[in-house]
Amino acid sequence: DNEVFLVRSVSRSSRCVAEGPLLKFVEESTPRANLDVVAVDISRHLDDRRSAVETIQRDVGKLSVAFKQLGANTIAVTHPPLLGVDKHLAFAMQLMGASRAATDGTDLVLHYALSDDGYATGSEIKGELNAAQQKEAKHLEALSARMHKTGWTVAEAFGLIAYYPFGRSSENERFHAYWTRRLRDKPPLSGRLTAHELASATERQSELFPPPTPPPTAALDPPDPHDPTSTDTNASAATDAAATNAGDAKPQAGTLDGANAAGTRLRSRSQHRGRSPAKDADRRDDWYSKDASKYSR
Repeated sequence: DNEVFLVRSVSRSSRCVAEGPLLKFVEESTPRANLDVVAVDISRHLDDRRSAVETIQRDVGKLSVAFKQLGANTIAVTHPPLLGVDKHLAFAMQLMGASRAATDGTDLVLHYALSDDGYATGSEIKGELNAAQQKEAKHLEALSARMHKTGWTVAEAFGLIAYYPFGRSSENERFHAYWTRRLRDKPPLSGRLTAHELASATERQSELFPPPTPPPTAALDPPDPHDPTSTDTNASAATDAAATNAGDAKPQAGTLDGANAAGTRLRSRSQHRGRSPAKDADRRDDWYSKDASKYSR
């Protein structure tokens, strides 16, 4: 769960196609040059836990470490077509991870790989994108460019993702529609969370997790009318069981306090190469709290 896999100087790769949950080998593929490849297992949730604070901390921390380990100025990213992985949410996480990795002044350009079948490993490079890919590429580039132009930080993008379960217009609004709608807001917020929204996202984290399953309670024997101690014994057992259930309750998941890269401005996916100055810390800049160093291998 806390691992990042790095392979350097890859000269051959396997071209595969996805068939349901399995991969089918097609042929070997020889890249034009040796490649450094890093593999990261991002969270896969079919519910709103994908936007929980602890999920974002985990995924962005791992992605940031992965980008730093590669040590390259230009990185192509993709994601496998797995259940529980939203394409636009994955891109937002990758954008945050790349921006965090660039806090030391590294010039980092992030490219997003597109493929017809959704699985990019070993795929042939095509000269032109189809209509659907062109639309997706322009959409992702417009979103990241808008955030860079209006001076978003990693911490503020963190908040945008964390507020999605509570800020979408309906249960059916997808993340990319929510993201686009928020960025249409006028300055000075330009889609950033207000103080009220920030507090709401913090207080409602427990709503994103299913309630804990109570442990089985031992059946109590009916009291014996001829034994005056049997009623007291059953009452004591019931009290002990209630105390056990209360002790097993899941604590509130995640907080939004503390940021070790809060002032880092987001890099545009293909336009921005320089380092932006850090923004003065304010309440919206106190989101990211995990130390990504624990993901190093």
